[in-house]
Amino acid sequence: IFICCSRKLELDTMGQSLSVLETFWPAATACAGVLAVAAIVNKAGRIALSVTMVATLAAAIAYLQKQGTLDVVIEAFKQLDSATLAVYSVLLLAAHIIVGMSLSIVIPPRDVVAEAKALKRQASQRALSYPQLPKDDDKAAFMAMYDHLKHDLVAELPVVFEQPDEAVRWIGGMVDYNVQGGKMNRGLVVPAIMRTLARKNKGRDLTNTELARACVLGWCIEWLQAFFLVADDIMDDSLTRRGQPCWYRKPEVKMIAINDSFILESGVFRLLKKHFGHEETYSQILDVFHEVIYQTELGQLLDLTSQPLDGPTDLDRFTVERHRLIVKYKTAYYTFYLSTAMGMIDSGVTEPALYETAKRICCMIGEYFQIQDDYLDCYGDPAVIGKVGTDIQDNKCSWLVVQALAQAQPADRKLLKENYGKDSAAKIKKVKALYEQLGLAAQFHAYEEASYKEINRLLDSVEGLPREIF
Repeated sequence: IFICCSRKLELDTMGQSLSVLETFWPAATACAGVLAVAAIVNKAGRIALSVTMVATLAAAIAYLQKQGTLDVVIEAFKQLDSATLAVYSVLLLAAHIIVGMSLSIVIPPRDVVAEAKALKRQASQRALSYPQLPKDDDKAAFMAMYDHLKHDLVAELPVVFEQPDEAVRWIGGMVDYNVQGGKMNRGLVVPAIMRTLARKNKGRDLTNTELARACVLGWCIEWLQAFFLVADDIMDDSLTRRGQPCWYRKPEVKMIAINDSFILESGVFRLLKKHFGHEETYSQILDVFHEVIYQTELGQLLDLTSQPLDGPTDLDRFTVERHRLIVKYKTAYYTFYLSTAMGMIDSGVTEPALYETAKRICCMIGEYFQIQDDYLDCYGDPAVIGKVGTDIQDNKCSWLVVQALAQAQPADRKLLKENYGKDSAAKIKKVKALYEQLGLAAQFHAYEEASYKEINRLLDSVEGLPREIF
């Protein structure tokens, strides 16, 4: 450009222009070197490149100013015709495209959307604050998070949803009555799994934030459990739950409990949105929760419709296959797989095959758990199991009645038809006596031992996941 300008103005600046080029050739070479650095160190290199180029341009202008040729070059540009300027512009654009294409080969392109999401996620994480939790006691840490999460839900009621004090007190008391008080096994599984995966995959323990997030997911499962139980108690006309009257049995509650169960379910998703809405895994977490809820409701449907409500007992509906489906969909997914999946998701496990493996194992464990629950409903001590068994009078498709029907003689089948599903102490006693006669307790213990061995055999064959998480 210096040379062309000199020729255009017919000035004796050829020598000066060449001198300038020779002077700044090392600077241009330095820029090329910085370009290489930019390709290696990415963001820091680009910053260095930009600073160097600006500094070089400023130095060039300063040099021209000192030599008294800056005004000459500017004047030359002013006198260039449009065609020449157009050619220079095209050449300059082409140079930028060539340089850009060259850089794109060696410098990974920036994912602006991903960077923006990451920044938003970091900001959201900074906005969330968690109490300092006990590091070596998952149950103590879990319990310490309860008040924090309950406050999250209750505090927004008057502010976001314009709820009066009466409604705020009702929901707070309802949550305390129904969410707390259980064994919390489902919720506690999440931090236990995350701790195991962190030690195996990262060689360290959970940070306080990671432990708090695990507890949030665990409590969401406990909130979901409360929703299921409040609704289930109404459908089953149950008397007690966790050693106290069922929520709907309280005189001031009654059928308001139906709406309360919906509020408990909504609480799950309010908590998930607040604590994980900024995460890339948020949609996966929601998908698993929604799918497990639907699976559990389908299992409940199979259970509730195992006998007609408007007709005599139909023992033909009590089949081994129906019981298997009820166990799988009503119990296994939300009791075992949901907790396991949440721990895996928040630990960064991404391989779909590992989730399928976990699902298969959890369903097998869930089958064992539900059959054990069916057994305890009949043979367990209410003071120990926390509820009064009602499967016989509720006409439930339990493992015990399915096994009894599978080996019953015609007289036994007749006895079951006349007495099963009847809310009468004398009839319940007859059914239990038949169970004793058929030796169902011994059959359960044999099944229990065989299932334990089979589950352990399957666990020994698992690859990609530590056995301890199950």
